[in-house]
Amino acid sequence: MSLPTYFTFNTGAKISAVAFNGTNCKLFPPKGNGVFDLADVDSSVTYTAMEELLESEKVHTIGVSNFTVSRLNNLLGKTKVVPAVNQVEAHSYLRQSSLFDFYKSKKILIEAYSPLGNNQTGEV
Repeated sequence: MSLPTYFTFNTGAKISAVAFNGTNCKLFPPKGNGVFDLADVDSSVTYTAMEELLESEKVHTIGVSNFTVSRLNNLLGKTKVVPAVNQVEAHSYLRQSSLFDFYKSKKILIEAYSPLGNNQTGEV
């Protein structure tokens, strides 16, 4: 699932951070049951909107997050601009060498993140 990109830039709002606390979220108001009512938008639709922001010089670069090789190939077949970066989970227990090699061949930077803890023990 991807989210539409127009809600911030077309209104001119400057949003430094978005908190999803489930009760007072102006960007994505929840339904009566507390579940966010998000449209299921194809990532290429969102990315195309981001390309328009790039062309209008409202942003300097655009990228993706947690895209696999097949998902990126699908995106590249539908869009014009190659992402500048892909943010993925990577650490000593999850190296993802083939993913890194593929992105290197496409000249896309990888920004790796690693969770500090896990939900099983509650330890950090």
